[in-house]
Amino acid sequence: MSTLRSLTVAECDQLRMRNVPTNLTTLLVAESPPKRGFFYLASDSKTRGLFYETMSVIYGNEFCRMWDHTPSSSMSELRNGYLCRFRADGYYLADASKRILSGMEFDEKLEHLQSDAVRTSLLSEMQRLIPEDSRKDIGVILITKSVFVAYSDLLEESYCVLNDCVIPFPRYEWQKKIFHEELSKLLADRGR
Repeated sequence: MSTLRSLTVAECDQLRMRNVPTNLTTLLVAESPPKRGFFYLASDSKTRGLFYETMSVIYGNEFCRMWDHTPSSSMSELRNGYLCRFRADGYYLADASKRILSGMEFDEKLEHLQSDAVRTSLLSEMQRLIPEDSRKDIGVILITKSVFVAYSDLLEESYCVLNDCVIPFPRYEWQKKIFHEELSKLLADRGR
């Protein structure tokens, strides 16, 4: 099993660019990259983070069975296959901040996310991903309390923000439950 390491901003950006769908239908906006690994990194880690929880909502039992029965030595192929499917199905996950925010207090995260530089960077990325004539058609889902508080009001004016409440990062069991319920509901409402 490989040891996951922190990736540089450039490495994360390169992985993100490889995974931009040609037919974006749903943009998920999370807080920031994790300390170790990355959503778009097809590693052999069986760590159940945001990748696992997101794919288990979107692809259900099929994904969970595959995950449970795939040995660590083949995990990167499974991850890569589902990343390709995620992209082909029109999904994309962006990070509001390129800086790792794990370990910061909520107020510190919020201040960072609301800074001009971070807000401008996120809005630029969203404008690049979502053409102006599609902004009310492509669903945007804000993940984590800090992202929801920092951006829900700002983005609702120009984009189709789907969630009207916080979707927590799925770290603890109670958060995973809410994450699954809310994300499932939003995607079902969109016919996904």
